[in-house]
Amino acid sequence: MSYYENKGLAMCGLACVLCSSEECPGCKAKGCADKGHFNKSACAIYACAAKKELEGCYQCSEYPCKEGIFQNVRVRAFNQYAAQFGERALLERLRENYSNGIFYHDPQGGKGDYDCLDSEDEIMELLQFGRCNPYEKCPVYETEHFKLRLVIKEDAEDLQICYRDSTVSKLINRDGCPPEEFDFADRMEQVIEGWLNQDYANRYFIRFAVIDKPTGKVIGTIETYDRKYQKKNRNIGVLRMDILSGFEKEVYLRELLEISSHIFFKIYHSEIVLHKVEPEAIERIAASGKSGFTPIEIEGREHYWMRKREV
Repeated sequence: MSYYENKGLAMCGLACVLCSSEECPGCKAKGCADKGHFNKSACAIYACAAKKELEGCYQCSEYPCKEGIFQNVRVRAFNQYAAQFGERALLERLRENYSNGIFYHDPQGGKGDYDCLDSEDEIMELLQFGRCNPYEKCPVYETEHFKLRLVIKEDAEDLQICYRDSTVSKLINRDGCPPEEFDFADRMEQVIEGWLNQDYANRYFIRFAVIDKPTGKVIGTIETYDRKYQKKNRNIGVLRMDILSGFEKEVYLRELLEISSHIFFKIYHSEIVLHKVEPEAIERIAASGKSGFTPIEIEGREHYWMRKREV
């Protein structure tokens, strides 16, 4: 997908500037395609707006009318933005977001970033302030004690120590994974390559390295998995947290749960975050309760805690 400056905005509010069809000249040049042919008269919305001498439907006193396209929350938000700030401002924000990795269409047929949001307000916020698509440019986070960034091969030595820790082994969430999935301390580089070249590259999940700021050592990993990026159209995020036993303390766990919740709610726009807490993990239970998580029953799964996004 490319950004086509000259295509502008369609009358209805679709972003011709980000059209996946290179040969299409855009709505205001020839109108939308009708059975493979460009035909202005085939589009009732174009004909209506042109007759009223409007730049777009957002200028119409009867907007939104009964046309079906205005049931689309993204189209309504784009029109709202153009009406409030101007069409040029909308196009500038679309260009800026595009350059920062926010995609309008998924070339493989999945939802674009704007379509993954549920309300006009959320889309307006994304247009106004943007955000980094975490699978195009992985963000880096810092808390009081830790730094989180995308895992790299050079983390292998530190992570071997982590995954040989017996406490880590007991607390790993193995749900949905093969039995041997986490027995990988002796092949850490190979595992990291898989996390990056398969899972991250294919938008399955992000594996963050957790770095202890005073020492600079990697003391574990956090995996953030979001179903919308998996094209499953559900606003549920799943968190996995593997931390050295020396950091398995409420004060540290609360810090990591808070930043992880921020990632899910602000970056993924998840409605719910789930994570598994084994009954013997006393520090995690305390940290989860004080971080807004509550126990939840899930069919076929045990010992999960849930946190909902605050409205």
